[in-house]
Formats: sequence, structure tokens, C-alpha cells
Amino acid sequence: MILMGCVDVWNLMVARAFIEATIPDELFESAGIDGASHFTCFFKIVLPLSSTIIAVMIVYYGVAKWNDYFTGLIFIKSDYLLPLQTVMRQILTTIQARVKPEFAQAIIAASPNSNLDGVKVANLGKYCMIVISTGPIIMLYMFTQKYFVKGVMIGSLKG
Repeated sequence: MILMGCVDVWNLMVARAFIEATIPDELFESAGIDGASHFTCFFKIVLPLSSTIIAVMIVYYGVAKWNDYFTGLIFIKSDYLLPLQTVMRQILTTIQARVKPEFAQAIIAASPNSNLDGVKVANLGKYCMIVISTGPIIMLYMFTQKYFVKGVMIGSLKG
């Protein structure tokens, strides 16, 4: 699952545009004169100067992989290896199957106090899953926020 989504073409194009726009060609020429290979230029010049785009790509890939429940549903057969989003989707469908919307209105109208608690518990479960699923992404964004504002503006127009 991880190897299939390691490289996203759009993110690769954004990273390439950032590197071409921010790192001057003179650095590569001077490194070439000093005898540096392409790999040396990449690891000694490009990577240290590209911390902004690296942080932005970490956030993009992190959000994309964190919210992907379908890939785990298709490719993983063991229940204990399923990603969190897939497990939460199964819990959500179980909650929705127990409290069917068309019957909920009739049940509430007939006896408003007895089964209203079941609907409240189902909604509470949904809200808890929202908090659980967004918490780690919010923490990731908080740590990379200073880079993210710079990196999102890469493709914007200047002038």
C-alpha cells in the first residue's frame, strides 16, 4: 500500500517547479566545476535548500494517505492490519445499520424517550470518529505550518 502511492505526479511537478524557481543555476555550475556529480548536487545543494517544499509534500502525502480508506479495504485481508480510516468506516456503517433513518422518525414519534438515546449514541459515535481522525493531521499541520504557507504560494502568480 505504501509503495503504490510513494510518488504523486502532481506533487512531483510542484516540487520540480519550486526547485527550478528558487535554486539558481550558478550553484549547479559552480558545483560542477568543483567536480560534484548530479547526486552530490542533489544531496548537498538541492535538499538543504528545499526544506519548504519537503514540508509541504509531507503534509500533502500525509493527508492523502491518512484519509485513504478504500486502498486498505481493497488490498488488506487481515482485520488487524487495516488502516484506521477503514476501521472507522466499518464502525460508522455498523452504527448506521443499527439506527435506520426511516425508522428513527417513527420510533421517536411513538416513544420519544426510549429510542432517542440510541440516536444520540449513534451521533456521538460519529462525532468521536471525526475528532479521532482529524487530530493527527491537525498536529502534523501545526508542526509544518511555517513551511506550508510559503510552499502553497509556489504556483501563484507574481506581479
